[in-house]
Amino acid sequence: MKSTRFVLLAVAAAVLAAPATILAHHGSAAYDMTKLVTVQGTVTGYEFVQPHVLVYLDVKDNNGNIEKWLGESNTPNIVARSGWTRNSLKPGDQITMVGYRAKNGARDLRLEKVILSNGQELNSHWGGVY
Repeated sequence: MKSTRFVLLAVAAAVLAAPATILAHHGSAAYDMTKLVTVQGTVTGYEFVQPHVLVYLDVKDNNGNIEKWLGESNTPNIVARSGWTRNSLKPGDQITMVGYRAKNGARDLRLEKVILSNGQELNSHWGGVY
């Protein structure tokens, strides 16, 4: 009987703690939301998957060295409303990513938008939902 109560209590605690964990993951605390960063480069990978659309980009620095950048967008169902598709990007595409950089200095951006070489903009439309 004691073990059954313990299990029920543990399950209840886990269920109550889950929303806090989800909200913590989906916040913007890891990014410097005070200024937008813009990088241009060559797409090396594109994942139109849950929970976030990911864009991998090779960017040349001022010395000609390649920097690996990651752009993290919203969920596929949200960005699809802005025109993103599974085929929006492919390796070799030249694009510009605009977003908020990770506070820890990593070359990660919380994407606001991607600008294609033809000028078309694909917005992330965060709207408070991550």
